This record gives sequence, C-alpha cells and structure tokens, in this order.
Amino acid sequence: MEEIPVPDKSGQVLVHHEIGEKKISFTRPIDQYPPYATKADIEYLFRALNAEQVIDIFIALLLEKKVLLISKYKALLMHASVALISFLFPFSWKHVMIPILPKNMTEVLEAPVPYLIGVDPAIL
Repeated sequence: MEEIPVPDKSGQVLVHHEIGEKKISFTRPIDQYPPYATKADIEYLFRALNAEQVIDIFIALLLEKKVLLISKYKALLMHASVALISFLFPFSWKHVMIPILPKNMTEVLEAPVPYLIGVDPAIL
C-alpha cells in the first residue's frame, strides 16, 4: 500500500519513486489554495440575496453560465463576487470575473464566454 504524499511546511509536495534501481524524487507546488472570502464578504452577499438565490447563482457558476450581478452599491458587488467565487472551492473560476464593470466596457456583456460581472443599474 502506497502512502499519499501531503504538502510539507513549505507548501511543496514531494514524491519518491523507484524506477529500476534508481530513486527519483519529484517536487511540485500545491495547485490550489482556498480562495479568501471574509466573513464580511459572505454577510454582504446574504444580506442582499436569500439562500435560494445564492444557490441558483452557485449552480449557474458551476455550469459555467453568464452571471450578471446588478447593484448601485459598488462595495456589495465586490463582496458578493468574492464570496460567490470562494464558494466554488475546490473548483476554481477560470473565466471572466469583473466585480465592477466600468461604464465604457459594457460591450463585454456580449462576450460569448462565461462570466461573473457586477454592474451599476445606471449603465444598463
């Protein structure tokens, strides 16, 4: 039975293999660290949306859909975006994420790719 390597104190994974009479060591950094969402990020999200809405958005993100958050409060958009992305761990969001879309970039909303974008309702 082989042991499963775990990261050492430096955050590296060290694996030893024997191939024939040679011993080979492989070292690699950890692929993922949990994203950082503060208690405030999560509180902002749940003050603005109920649990069912958060779950719907979570599912949309898992399915790599386009998600548009609309609020006149820029801080809320930022906190909510960070919280939603952190909920995906151990998965990660590899697509477009713009917590606060600038007014001169609204054409990004027509992109044919998954995204998580926050906008002020005045620019729509």
